[in-house]
Amino acid sequence: MRVCVPWPTPPLPDGPILLQSAEVRDFRVTVLSRTLEQPWSLAFLPGGEMLVTERTGALRVIRNGVLDPQPVAGVPEVRVQGLSGLFDVALHPQFATNKFVYLTYNKPIAERQNGLGVARGTWDGKALTNVKDIFVTTDASSVSRLVFGRDGKLYVSTFGNAGDGSAAQNPMSHAGKVLRLNEDGTTPSDNRSPVARATSPRSTRSVIAALSGSSSIP
Repeated sequence: MRVCVPWPTPPLPDGPILLQSAEVRDFRVTVLSRTLEQPWSLAFLPGGEMLVTERTGALRVIRNGVLDPQPVAGVPEVRVQGLSGLFDVALHPQFATNKFVYLTYNKPIAERQNGLGVARGTWDGKALTNVKDIFVTTDASSVSRLVFGRDGKLYVSTFGNAGDGSAAQNPMSHAGKVLRLNEDGTTPSDNRSPVARATSPRSTRSVIAALSGSSSIP
């Protein structure tokens, strides 16, 4: 289910944008599309195409610098509300052979209940096929990142419950954690605990960044 977002996508300036950061002194950002609706994450395919998630519920593809006007088919039903919607996209480490694409999203469970869903599908060049949820929890807010670690495991961050930081310190709760999963969503046999504790949404993103080999994730 897709609903109208409470704020518009901000306009982009003309031409390349020159920026600075703490990591890179000077870098240039080139605008590829002005019509994406709240883009949230992207993944580069081996051929150079980009898969881009829109928080409003669509997965898009950019080929040769041009946004395909048609959303990618096969994305699971997403409930868009507040800051929740469609979030991260990642490729399996052996994507070249298995074509697996992973998504995190706000999953409708009941009329007034949502959950965090991790879905896996097969990329056929135009659409996702054989899409299924490999992990679902109703124990945490749905804002999420995911990445494959150097150990080949899938790491999924969860947001803490709004206004209640205690759940992040509860080892029996999924809220405010980084979950370590097998590629099919099952629990690895060598997990000491089903979760890696984190004290805030910022720290879960930092853990995900470290696992991916990056120094930060915005």
